[in-house]
Amino acid sequence: MTSQGVLDYRLVPNIINSTNVYCTLDSILSTIECMTNNSTPILYANELFYQRCAGTEFVNWLYDANANPELRDIKKELSIQISKAECIDESDYTAYLKTIDALDGSSGLTMSICCEAKNVLYVSTPDQYWEARQWFLAGYISHNDFVSESSRCFPNLYFHNNVISSFNTLNGPYLTERPIIVNHLKALNSFQPQCRELCRIGIGYRELSAKFEEEYSIECSPQASRDSTQNLIFKFYNEKDETYESLCCELHTKLKWHGMDKVNQDRVYFHPGKDEIEAGKILIVHIGTHQ
Repeated sequence: MTSQGVLDYRLVPNIINSTNVYCTLDSILSTIECMTNNSTPILYANELFYQRCAGTEFVNWLYDANANPELRDIKKELSIQISKAECIDESDYTAYLKTIDALDGSSGLTMSICCEAKNVLYVSTPDQYWEARQWFLAGYISHNDFVSESSRCFPNLYFHNNVISSFNTLNGPYLTERPIIVNHLKALNSFQPQCRELCRIGIGYRELSAKFEEEYSIECSPQASRDSTQNLIFKFYNEKDETYESLCCELHTKLKWHGMDKVNQDRVYFHPGKDEIEAGKILIVHIGTHQ
């Protein structure tokens, strides 16, 4: 997945006119940091500095250390991040914005960094950045690249190597299942913090499944046949014990759509996770045919 974030000119009034400028800047900086940490370069056109708001040019507002002294440090951090970004021509900036407004991901994932909310490609928080990546995954990633790209789109999920081979066992058409799989993974990614808390109080798999199903309207359950759970035992590195631990990953969601083959129903198998394994992420072990 090729991706880039473009500093939108509308970011200037978004910041200066904000009712809480510090929080707005902090959110933008967190978004930029999340992008750069995940191989998404930041782009800007030089004209950004000369956008006017509240009677002043952005360049003067940004570099005036005497104005808003309480913002001095965070404005300096923003200026540093802009200096690290790649400068592009005005024509390229305009072309990128047209692509964003058209929701066109055919040439890669391009996002506008500003506090607008026109579509999923306008981002001003790390969560919105992840949502944009997930949107692109659901609409543009090929079968061969899906698993590797998925591991870069869900910060609360860990993908076991077995997912690569299991993905080749999908019974349904890939283009039909792709957005459904992404929807299930998005739900599991969102469920992870609540899942960790429920596991800490000792909730069982059936109740855990019911909680997930109630929250996200996605069918979820443990494996019905106890004999078949032997095929769902996988090893993970336990950082606390410094050894590999075998976990039964029998929980699964069921991929459904109108006209599907109910006999050969595909599933997403997972383990709710443990604090000492992969930072407590939900562990995805199989995406494919019923085990």
